[in-house]
Amino acid sequence: MNAKEIISTTFDNIDYKGFDESDIVTALYSIPESDRSIFENTSELLAFQLVEGGNNEWNTYYGPFLIRADQTCFPSKEMITTEVLDYWEKRVDEVQNPMLKARYSGLLVDFKQQCNGNIRTIHIQAILDLIKGNYPKYAINGINKLQRAMRLAILSKNKGTIAEVKNAISEYETKVAKDYDAGIWGRIFLLMFENIKHFSEQEKTEYIDRLEGRLTTLTSKNIQGEGNDRFDPFVIEQAVDLLAQYYNKINDRTNLQRILNTLYDSYNKATIQFSAMQKQMYWDKLYRIFDNYQFKEKAKKILAELQNSSSDVIDEMQKIEMPFEIPQEQFEEFIKEMTSGSKKEVFGKFIAHFIPNKEYQKEQLLKISKDTPLLSLCPTQLFDYKGRPNSVVGNIENDLEGKLVLHISKSLNINALFIRAVIKENINNGFFSKENIMHFIQDCPLIEIDRKAIISKGVDAYLNEDYLTMLHLLIPQIENAVRNIVEKSGRSSLKRQKNNNGFQLMTFDDLLIDEAVLNIGADFAYYLRILFTNQKGWNLRNLICHGISQTSLFNSMTADRVFHALLCIGAIKYQ
Repeated sequence: MNAKEIISTTFDNIDYKGFDESDIVTALYSIPESDRSIFENTSELLAFQLVEGGNNEWNTYYGPFLIRADQTCFPSKEMITTEVLDYWEKRVDEVQNPMLKARYSGLLVDFKQQCNGNIRTIHIQAILDLIKGNYPKYAINGINKLQRAMRLAILSKNKGTIAEVKNAISEYETKVAKDYDAGIWGRIFLLMFENIKHFSEQEKTEYIDRLEGRLTTLTSKNIQGEGNDRFDPFVIEQAVDLLAQYYNKINDRTNLQRILNTLYDSYNKATIQFSAMQKQMYWDKLYRIFDNYQFKEKAKKILAELQNSSSDVIDEMQKIEMPFEIPQEQFEEFIKEMTSGSKKEVFGKFIAHFIPNKEYQKEQLLKISKDTPLLSLCPTQLFDYKGRPNSVVGNIENDLEGKLVLHISKSLNINALFIRAVIKENINNGFFSKENIMHFIQDCPLIEIDRKAIISKGVDAYLNEDYLTMLHLLIPQIENAVRNIVEKSGRSSLKRQKNNNGFQLMTFDDLLIDEAVLNIGADFAYYLRILFTNQKGWNLRNLICHGISQTSLFNSMTADRVFHALLCIGAIKYQ
């Protein structure tokens, strides 16, 4: 059989229901490949290969089902010729099944220039017929077609047609939507909401009442229930979100607060069975919702509840160890190489080797993501030592920068073994003596004379393993030296205060992205940001100077990196 015969015998029956366009494509693929190039067969296959939705490069409602990396489309738009359009136009009159009539007429509305109004009317009527007859295989497909019919009816400016489509939408919800199926009633509600000016007050009230009724039913379910009878906070959230948008749009603060409190109560009910981490995730979501709708006091209370659950998060965490082996001979060879040569060479190698190369680290991250794709697709929630949530690092696709910061931070942890061994050997062989260190930085124009006494005490503390003192003394001096990079370049380190009443100094993070610092070295600036100011990195400046670090942070690993940063600053000279 040819394509027309397959469609006629299988699908073009007024009583044949419960199929969609993909079923027709599957049936048409039974045609031998050698016969698919026949015009009639090609035209039929093309008609049903195109997908609905409007999200395509063509800016049309129907588009290709495949867009390759090189932006070539299948099927291609060039296949839709005048001859093909004429063929589809004949098919509109030939077919009886409204699913088929809607497809052929819809293609003409989309692609035929100067398409007459009669075709659009036929298309809308075919959609109404297939909805009333419950033809779609899946309810969501029916909603897609109703959305198209509503748009075209509005464009026609025919009040009678608009009224028919609105009635069909309402009746379809009653027919197919179940309380647990948010994807169905949610889309239908949005159909009303997105075209709200075309709905009367009575019609809007009917939609709101139906959704409020669903919300009441959903919240009354038992958390111990099974299947669709189980209390489901996620479905409740969908209903609340839609109602919140509506009440916010009409500025009904009373009802807006009421339904948001319903969501709050639902989460309280549901989270009894959740882990502490899950609870924090939902408190975070609730906080954002209340804050977004300007219920600030309630948002603050939710934030306090989130914080109060932090200690339980720590209890749930498990330590994961990743042992690795380094051949003793290679390790010793590395230490020997890094600690041999003249004083100038040793200082130079130490500084250069332990600054991460951003591009290299990025290549390594992408390689890891290719080897472990599932892990790379997962976001990462960072917590502080008390279990309070901090930054969220997204997946590799939408937050490559965050993933890179996290990756480099971990590499700094791993490299702690090597930097400690190099420093220890250089202390033992006399290269990293107090005298040599101070001599190395004495000609650095970024370190002011009166600051050298502070740095001297910091170096003493470091060599005496008094890391708490060393870190508190040296981190502010490194920040001041970076500020001097900006100022000595002729650029300002000031910025306006938020109230515009005056000026204040730029933050350490702002300084590290200034052009003057980047000109010293992009890898150097990026390294210091991870080390001192990036919340997804080590963030030492903010943790230590704001008093929010745990005491275990004052250790040799932290101190070694700050010492390295100090020498990086000391190596900067101006000619």
